[in-house]
Amino acid sequence: MWSRSLGADFAATLSLVATLTFSVSLAEDTGCKSGTTACPSLTDPCLTESKIFRVFDATNYREKPDLSSYRIEPIILIYESELFAEGSGGEASPTDLGVRNAAARAAKSGEMLILDVERWQELPDAAKRYLELIRRLRAASDKIIVGYYSVVPKRDYWRSKEGKDTGGYRAWQSENDRLHQIADEVDVLFPSLYTFYDYRPGWVAYAEENIREARRLAKGKPVYVFLWPTYSESNAQLKGQLIAGDFWRLQLETVRRLADGVVIWGGGPWDPDAEWWRETKRFMASLAPAPCPPTMISVE
Repeated sequence: MWSRSLGADFAATLSLVATLTFSVSLAEDTGCKSGTTACPSLTDPCLTESKIFRVFDATNYREKPDLSSYRIEPIILIYESELFAEGSGGEASPTDLGVRNAAARAAKSGEMLILDVERWQELPDAAKRYLELIRRLRAASDKIIVGYYSVVPKRDYWRSKEGKDTGGYRAWQSENDRLHQIADEVDVLFPSLYTFYDYRPGWVAYAEENIREARRLAKGKPVYVFLWPTYSESNAQLKGQLIAGDFWRLQLETVRRLADGVVIWGGGPWDPDAEWWRETKRFMASLAPAPCPPTMISVE
């Protein structure tokens, strides 16, 4: 006969198994892929029902350490040079080899695939070109999770802050609506919120509206925001300068509040003492790790 305490433990175990089964089913339905975590695969944070804020590494810093020890996940960022023939014009299509290699790399690693294709953004048939590339990738492999860097929504600093009832704001939304088929086709949206000015309230307002627009177009799909701890090259006075540590932390916390995750980009020599990296480590420490299940049942 089962003892009362053993029966309770057994029931709890069944409940845990049911929860994990539901979580795995949910993950398969949504296409969720495992990320880096200290817990066993069945307790991967992307399988839990509670919101998990994910942090991805798309940086090219030389001699950087393995960031997975900080629970920062790898992600694949494919540049135009890997897709297009050398010297090809702005209206060229990616080569078959480039498409196959990108799809194979993502399928083999299980990591999400981000396409950085900016040459088409101002072409009149841009949406058609972006859709065709996604479909070619899916034809090469049906096991990939893919999205575009900063294609939809269009990044906008000034019009996004004018107010929803203004002509500028409505024009911005109309431009994004013309790209809705791309948002419908990809698995994830990757808006870019790089820093143009050393004005924090302005950056927060710009981030809030651009993420709000991404949410509108995503229709429930994940939104992972690109951040760069360096001022944008479009600002002649500030370009190349690192963002102050507390400003970088404000950006991380703002994205955490509004989006599903952040993709950190950047390059150059690795500096372990850089303010942005110190704040990133503190930020990661503030993110609760996924709880691990018990490994045994105690029977009294």
